Amino acid sequence: MATLSRTIWNIIGSGLPAALMQCLYLFFTCPLKKNSNGETNEDETQEMLVEIMLNMYREEQGVEELLAADKLQSLIIAAASLWDQCSHSWKVPAGRVLRTISKAQTKNSILYLQAVDCVKIAVQNLFKLADTLSACDVCEVVSIVLCFVKDSYPVSSALLTEFESNDGYQLLLKLQLTKSRIIFAVNNTLIAGTTLSGLEEGTDKELNAVMLKMVAALTVGCVRNTVVLKDYGMVPYIKIFLDDECYRGATLSILEQLSVINYEEYMSIVIGALCSSTQGELHLKLDLLKSLLRILNSPKSHSAFRTCSGFNGLLSLLSDMEGALQDPPRGLWAAVGQNRILELVFYTLQGITAALHLDPVNSNFFQRSGLFEKMAEDLGSLGCFWTQREWHIPLSLEKTRTFAEFLDAAFCSSEPFPAWLKNCIWILSFLDHMVKGTLHLENYFKEIKSEMGEASRDDQEGTQAQGEHPVFSKRPVNELRTSDCRDCVIVNPGAVCVMVRLLPKLYKEGHSQISQEIQCAVADHIQSLVKSEKSRQVMCGCGLLSAIITSCQDAFRNESHPLHLPLTRVFEKLASQSIEPDVLRQFLCLGGSLSVPSRPNAKSTEVLSCQESDSSKADLNEEEVAADSKTALQTAVPLSSSPWVSKGSALALQTAMSLISMTSPRNLQLHSTALAPSFVEFDMSMEGYGCLYLPTLATVLGPSAEQSVSGGIGMGSRMFPPSSGLTLSCWFLVSKFGVVHNSHPLRFLTIVRHMSRTEQEFVCFSVSFSPQDCSLVISTEEVEFQPLDIMEPEGEVQNISTFPEQVQFGCGKLLVTGQWHHLMVTVAKEAKKNCIVSAFINGQMLGSAKMRYFQTLPGSCISMDPSSFIDVYGYIATPRVWKQKSSLVWRLGPTYLFEEAISVETMEMINKLGPQYCSNFQAVQLQGENQYGEKNPAQLVVEEKISFGINAVCSSFSTIQDIKSSYNEVDGRLVAKEIGINSRDSSTPIFLAKNIAGHLSGSLRTIGSVAVGQYGVRVFKSSPAATSLNFIGGPSVLLGLIAMASDDHTMYAAVKVLNSILNSSPMSEKLMRHIGGYQVGALHSRKTQLLNNRILQLMFSLVGTAELGCGSSVIKNYNAFQYILCNFELWMKAPENLDLTLFAHLVEILQCSRDGCQNAEVAHRVQMVPKLIFLFNDPEISNSRITVVCTILSHLLQGHFNTKDVLRIGLFLVYTLKPSSFDENQLCVDTLSQTSGKTIWLRNQLLKMLLDVICSAKIHLSSEAQEEAFLALGPDWFLLFTQSYLHSSTVVLGIKLLLCFLHNHLLLNKFKEGIVAGRWLENSTAGLSILMDNLKTHPLVPDSGSILIFGFSVLQKCLTDHVHIPEIYLLVAGLFLAAPYSEPPEGDLDSMLQWILQQHVTENVLKNGLCAEAAALLLEMVHVCVQPIAGAEASWEIVYPGNVIQFLCLIYHSYTQDPVWHCPDFLKTLAMVAFHSGPPKGGSEGLLTPDGPAIAEGKGCTDSSSLPLLPHPAKKQVWDFLHILLMDSLLNIPANKQGHPLELLLEASPEDATSEQKRHFQTKVLLSAMDVFHDISQGEGKTRPRGDSSESTASVSMMNVTYFAQKLIEKMNSKMFAADSKQILLFIAKQITRVSHL
Repeated sequence: MATLSRTIWNIIGSGLPAALMQCLYLFFTCPLKKNSNGETNEDETQEMLVEIMLNMYREEQGVEELLAADKLQSLIIAAASLWDQCSHSWKVPAGRVLRTISKAQTKNSILYLQAVDCVKIAVQNLFKLADTLSACDVCEVVSIVLCFVKDSYPVSSALLTEFESNDGYQLLLKLQLTKSRIIFAVNNTLIAGTTLSGLEEGTDKELNAVMLKMVAALTVGCVRNTVVLKDYGMVPYIKIFLDDECYRGATLSILEQLSVINYEEYMSIVIGALCSSTQGELHLKLDLLKSLLRILNSPKSHSAFRTCSGFNGLLSLLSDMEGALQDPPRGLWAAVGQNRILELVFYTLQGITAALHLDPVNSNFFQRSGLFEKMAEDLGSLGCFWTQREWHIPLSLEKTRTFAEFLDAAFCSSEPFPAWLKNCIWILSFLDHMVKGTLHLENYFKEIKSEMGEASRDDQEGTQAQGEHPVFSKRPVNELRTSDCRDCVIVNPGAVCVMVRLLPKLYKEGHSQISQEIQCAVADHIQSLVKSEKSRQVMCGCGLLSAIITSCQDAFRNESHPLHLPLTRVFEKLASQSIEPDVLRQFLCLGGSLSVPSRPNAKSTEVLSCQESDSSKADLNEEEVAADSKTALQTAVPLSSSPWVSKGSALALQTAMSLISMTSPRNLQLHSTALAPSFVEFDMSMEGYGCLYLPTLATVLGPSAEQSVSGGIGMGSRMFPPSSGLTLSCWFLVSKFGVVHNSHPLRFLTIVRHMSRTEQEFVCFSVSFSPQDCSLVISTEEVEFQPLDIMEPEGEVQNISTFPEQVQFGCGKLLVTGQWHHLMVTVAKEAKKNCIVSAFINGQMLGSAKMRYFQTLPGSCISMDPSSFIDVYGYIATPRVWKQKSSLVWRLGPTYLFEEAISVETMEMINKLGPQYCSNFQAVQLQGENQYGEKNPAQLVVEEKISFGINAVCSSFSTIQDIKSSYNEVDGRLVAKEIGINSRDSSTPIFLAKNIAGHLSGSLRTIGSVAVGQYGVRVFKSSPAATSLNFIGGPSVLLGLIAMASDDHTMYAAVKVLNSILNSSPMSEKLMRHIGGYQVGALHSRKTQLLNNRILQLMFSLVGTAELGCGSSVIKNYNAFQYILCNFELWMKAPENLDLTLFAHLVEILQCSRDGCQNAEVAHRVQMVPKLIFLFNDPEISNSRITVVCTILSHLLQGHFNTKDVLRIGLFLVYTLKPSSFDENQLCVDTLSQTSGKTIWLRNQLLKMLLDVICSAKIHLSSEAQEEAFLALGPDWFLLFTQSYLHSSTVVLGIKLLLCFLHNHLLLNKFKEGIVAGRWLENSTAGLSILMDNLKTHPLVPDSGSILIFGFSVLQKCLTDHVHIPEIYLLVAGLFLAAPYSEPPEGDLDSMLQWILQQHVTENVLKNGLCAEAAALLLEMVHVCVQPIAGAEASWEIVYPGNVIQFLCLIYHSYTQDPVWHCPDFLKTLAMVAFHSGPPKGGSEGLLTPDGPAIAEGKGCTDSSSLPLLPHPAKKQVWDFLHILLMDSLLNIPANKQGHPLELLLEASPEDATSEQKRHFQTKVLLSAMDVFHDISQGEGKTRPRGDSSESTASVSMMNVTYFAQKLIEKMNSKMFAADSKQILLFIAKQITRVSHL
């Protein structure tokens, strides 16, 4: 080969090509003469020369050599002008040579031909010859010229331009109209490069076909030719060839090329042809659909397809095929073959899928126009689906297969599937691929060629029609199987709705078993499509729930239906995301016709304890298992078949279980509630970008700038930067972070501004999270807004401020994927262009730092032109300019920008509101607040300071034209520019989240935010069942379920769904309160037997106190707490001792150190105390319940001490008191079986409880609280419990309680001075006067007056009845020593008094002094006991007085200087004790005759009348103590003071004492005083007075001696001193002598 090539090149270089070309020209133009036989002798020579020329002219070098001579031009022109005159034998060789030269053209040869006007001259000559030459000749010449034009085009378009400019197309048109056969030859020449013999022998049809192929070849890849064809008006002539299959291929090729310049014209032709085709024109439809599919591969064609009614046109094909797949086929369809029908269905659905593929406009149109419903209707009428309404199916399956296995079996010819089933399976397979958006890429059917010479389609069709299954090109089973194993991406969700609508139609009479099996397989496949949360959310927006509820009503009505369980699961999963209220209403109403079999099921088991055994659960994730187990409760056992379940209860249980599944949390995304918020999701894996664009955040206008340049809404300009700072509040959730090495930041807000008349845009503020170092980045740096790859390094910008322009706060482990978080960033403006930036995540501060505030102008601008303006706009997430693919996926919830730095308190409130809040913080009220009218809604942020609020729930789809008409032109243009569409567009759907603060007063605000990014942004509007239920009855529906419950399982399910919805939906809780749902009789006493511990735990959860130890146990739902938990009568009647569980829970929440006080306050508001006290009216109440209720009362009062509750308890305590004729001391309190004994025990428990509260070290009641409670009860209430007939245990507790209050000196004084009686009754009945007055027929006579009670006077008299009780002495001694009560060790009175003497606090006595009133009480009790006795045995009457006097002596020696020892009341009482009253009257001695039975019982002595009476041993102790006090007073108290102790003692006497008794007593006192002076004179150095001054001592001694001498003489003269006069004179003389020596 190399040798041959070199030989050819050598020949070419010799100049032979030009010479041979000249020879060819001569041979061609000069015909040779013929011999006698009519033949020439040039055959062999001609063949040799032609072969040589062909070999040389195939080389470009050979063609270049031809340019040296002009014979190439001459030969071409000669062929075009002298063809009919040239040598006939050389025409064909000349044509072959010219075509070879044409294929080897070079740039130089083209320039040569152009320079000599070769094409121009040839075209002009052909115009002249066209009318005279034969078709064959014209064909040959035109083909030669067109070859040069065609072959030169890849190198240069010069010859084509010359051809066009010299009317070359008009030449072809002229030839086409006059000589159609020419086209056949021309086309053949263009395609094959050779001529055909016998052109005349071809038909007109064949020639027309060739003509169309030639035109098609001219237009393929050549827009210019296509434009010429259209401009000459040839399109109407071409489209008429579509009907004929012979012309269709070329015609469609021409039309497809036409679509490049005009999609609308192509679509109108093809769709019009489809719509006008008849049923029998199956091949035409298939060819048109295949052509359409090729064009729809270009996204630019989708708009034309929609505007030309393409969707309706394709669906009309399905409508025309009604009954086409019947078995057996009927009518025209019987001759077609079902495989061809399926093929037509396939390509029709392919065309629809291609037109919808990644086209939001078409998808929106198709969905909004209800065309998926139309598709389902048309597919359902094909004949293979069941169309009748009523049918029956078996209740059990022998085997089950998956949808993938059914599809696999449909391919297998050995599988005995009926034809209708195979057809249904394949249509469902088409729809499944349509769901995934891949149907237009599939090719199930073999292509059938229709080239001439091959078997006709009709023959092939007849052959295939005899087959039993279609001719498939591949089996998509593997793809389907693998798709079931992974998360399916739903591209066309409406196709799922079509599958659902066809689901109940998968039935055929006589094939019930296989019908049920395929139905279950398809239902399970649909369930697998909605495994992921994203898929569920997508399906919620396309009406799948409505499709299920309208198409599959029988399945929902009949729980034994095989589709009941899978469809219920799908419905519940989707409804937990979003459901329309009317769809939910339909679902709830379907249960009304619940079928109830008459025969009970032997397999009935306990519904709520059963576990799901469905094998499909193995394919579900943990979250789904938790959710599906709820559904399994209702379906694992036929509810209505249980004999113990009524129809209403079964319906309630079924409905409740479904609602539980819909409303229970399926993940841990939220921090406090189960309802997921609406959100915008940004997926950076699709395009690398996706954001929300906020146009016109602010516009800063120059003084002379026009107002029309500003967008936004509102009046006046909003300045930027804000003068006081700003706050960003944002709820977000991170589904997946990007990889570390390619970390894509979460951009929460980026603010960009641009000054008019400049090119640069600058980022002035940004808040983002960097996953790489897990930090929050806040920047106020001015950075040019440009792509990432050309952004300047951060270090190149010099910061002239002393503070940074960027700060970072580490987030640690606060950000958790899959959970909602609240981000708050505050920027507080300071002086000198600085600010303080603080950041919080979920209320926890990340950090705070100083940084530079925004600069006034963008970039490096230092001034602003008066006519210019600054446009400020923003982005949330990643804009297109920062495109960077990553696996990051995150969601944006409610987002706000405030133009002030809000407080931490406000931030905490916003955090508590959660991501479901969707308003403007103008009247905020947390769930559970304002239930008692105490807290008014609060304004958290001034409305003028709210720049924008973005929430996906307040969003809709709009268009550019709608934005312009609704808002303004400026924002319309800005949005169009950002999205990249025409500013006049009126069809592209644009997601617009409106600024929810747009209606508030204030200056200009942004209109909201628009989504930018077709694949990277997804919007979901959350409207779960818990929310939608509020619009169809809300809590009333749930209360109805409770009312229908007739067993504990149903009751539990109904209460559980009530709890779930009330906890998750604030609106439901408000409605519940509004309708009085908590008070309604749904949980009436007739339902008490249905209650159980699980229901009680649900109530704890509803109230908000279930999570003890795990979180806050604060009572959140006051009404539930008041009307349900505090309905103690209800729980007392419930089984399982639920009341004790409730009481124990109340104790826990009230004694909680963190929340106990708050819970106690709530308990007071809901009037828990009177409800608890009311329980005590039950005579059958057990002691354990009494104990725990008292514990509750104790914790309640300790947590929230209030007089009202104390009064309520006090009133009940009075109720426990029996009449005075009933002696309680004759009862044994421990015998609780006795009603009276139980009453005493109950009373004592309450008194102990009050005592624990008052004396509690936990609360340390203030003096004011003590005074309020004491004065509200009044002293008479306390004294009621010291009466003589009461049990001693009650008396001790009553005195303990009283003295506990009396440790307060203010109360002690008031108690002493006198308080009006009856206050406890008056205060307890306060507020009832109006009611009582309304009930009275006649007004009562007003009270004449009030009784004043002097407390200590009455108390003294009461205590004299209880002198036998040692604890009372101890209590009074505690008051005496200012020692609060504490439990002493067991022992006698003496050990008790010694114990308190050791335990009391000396500092308290020194500070406050000894209590004289308590000392008087002790002495009064001693006075009662020191009467003459009949025996000397050691009884309490003998021991107790001595113990007390000894105790007083010890106290005296410890606190000698205390004024109590000289207190008149104390001295008088002491004198009464020492007073000798003579023989007792009536067997008793003293001033106060104890007539109570307690005294008689306590004494327990022998009859006093049979024994001689002896003085009480304590008398001597009393006189010894009196002697000590006299000595102290005479030594230290001068006689000139009024009320000297000696005077008080002398004059003290009982009212009924005789003169003799007084004289005896005074004589004894005076003699004791004389002994004192005698002792003083005998031991001057031993007895020292309290003072240290000798002068003062002498003065006092002299004064007292004088005073005492006067008293002696005075008493002698009055005969009250029964002593020897001589003794008196000696005493006086001795004292005078002593004094004179001082």
